[in-house]
Amino acid sequence: MVAAFDTLAAARTLQAAGMGKGHAEAVAAVARDATDARGDNAATGTDLAGLKSDLKADMAALKTDMAELKAELKADMAELKAELKTDMLTLTWRMVGLAAVIVAAVKLIPSP
Repeated sequence: MVAAFDTLAAARTLQAAGMGKGHAEAVAAVARDATDARGDNAATGTDLAGLKSDLKADMAALKTDMAELKAELKADMAELKAELKTDMLTLTWRMVGLAAVIVAAVKLIPSP
């Protein structure tokens, strides 16, 4: 709940402190306007509770999204690991085959 700003009391206080009536009323009016503007935008306890609840829900959703991404990343890494093993095995057999061809070619070269 926002308390109303008492411009009359403020103007009287300023006048008692030696400020002229016109200036005192102007300052009180500016203070009232500033207070009213702030009061329209002030968050209430209910507003803050709602924001806290929204934030908790967003954080829970983010944790879920991160867990899903982690699982996807693990699956992708496992798939890449399997592909790498297959590629390495293929390369190994190609090297064995190439070595066999080289040995056979060397045997075909006549000795001097």
